[in-house]
Amino acid sequence: MVDVTSGNSLLFLIKKIDYHNTVSTVVKQVQTHKVVYITFNKTGDFLMEEFSKKGLSVDNVFFVDAISKSLRKTAKRKNQYFVSSPAAFDEIINIVNQLLVRGYDQIILDSLTNLLVYQNKPQVRSFITSLIAATKKRGARILLYALLKDEHQNLINAVSKKVDRIIDYSE
Repeated sequence: MVDVTSGNSLLFLIKKIDYHNTVSTVVKQVQTHKVVYITFNKTGDFLMEEFSKKGLSVDNVFFVDAISKSLRKTAKRKNQYFVSSPAAFDEIINIVNQLLVRGYDQIILDSLTNLLVYQNKPQVRSFITSLIAATKKRGARILLYALLKDEHQNLINAVSKKVDRIIDYSE
């Protein structure tokens, strides 16, 4: 198992075939921390169910769900925040900052490469830079998932220069 506890900003390079197993492995290693899980491709409800099936605790996980409001009406929940739109990067930064102040110390972004569906590369780079700066300022850690695809390589290369560690699950 790869150690995900060193470094403040980590980029996980993941092959599609291993994606779900890798996500579960990482969550398992940080589940004793206060985790903010920002999701752009699965609903928070789906992730809670999947993690529970795999025996992972979600008691310390706060889901920032950027997808549900675009799919259906949402109801307020204790451990979930529903972002108005997946493209609402400022709103996401604001809620993450609030959660960092409340003591959350692990931020997971699922996934970097999904962001390109909602915004252009310069906006995505700016968003990621802001998230990394916010977590560093608070002494927290950010874990960025990136699905390896040729069309995302420029963004992955740009973000690679901003993180402390790159963990390559593609090998």
